[in-house]
Amino acid sequence: MGDPSLREAFRDYVFPPPPTGDCNEWCAPLHLVERAVAGESFAANFRVEDFMVMAAVRRRGKPRLYLYKHSFTRRYLNVDVKGGTWRYVPGRYDRPGDQGTYVRCTNLRAAIDELRLWELPRFAGWADDAGGG
Repeated sequence: MGDPSLREAFRDYVFPPPPTGDCNEWCAPLHLVERAVAGESFAANFRVEDFMVMAAVRRRGKPRLYLYKHSFTRRYLNVDVKGGTWRYVPGRYDRPGDQGTYVRCTNLRAAIDELRLWELPRFAGWADDAGGG
């Protein structure tokens, strides 16, 4: 990252070590969410194994956030160490250097809804149809 603007943009991000197959501090917040939504109909398609650990964000005076990307919907779930969920609000294009911010979700259901997991059932048989029958 020789470009100074890229270094500045990524200064607050920490990237995970290579996966070992063991659960560690990088996946612990996601498991808190998993426990909180267990049995809820709005989270019927929520599975920890469907998420990729992308990064953590260091925020001065605020909780560290862990960023998880859903493998199928490609949407993010941002979770702090206590299981609180956060939504990313992008910066304004007309303000150079405005990198956006994270805002606490009003409730867990809103965060799960942002993942659009309800779209997953319609893809359930797509691989079976690939052969053209």
